[in-house]
Amino acid sequence: MSSVAETPQAARAARTARRGPRARRPALLDGAVWILALGVLLAGIVALNVIVLQLTVQLDDLGHERAQLKADISHLESQLSSAGANYRIEREAQEQLGLVEADPATTTYLSVLEDR
Repeated sequence: MSSVAETPQAARAARTARRGPRARRPALLDGAVWILALGVLLAGIVALNVIVLQLTVQLDDLGHERAQLKADISHLESQLSSAGANYRIEREAQEQLGLVEADPATTTYLSVLEDR
């Protein structure tokens, strides 16, 4: 028979025979590929969430450390202010009022209470 006289079904069968075994993939292989792809995608999402959780914990720890450092700075500033105030008072007493620190060798003490 010539190709002109062939029926459409016979022509289709001849084309399929020429293509060989690669003509159609099994449906099971398609499903396995999709399951594998979705599994990899879900594993990536879980890994990303774990990384975000770790970063959140680190951020929280750094926030606590920052608050502690601010409290320490405040405490040190308070101590510095107190220390500076004593020096400033002594300096102003000497400069403005002419007061000097008493010499312990020339200082005498009076007893306010008498023995009865």
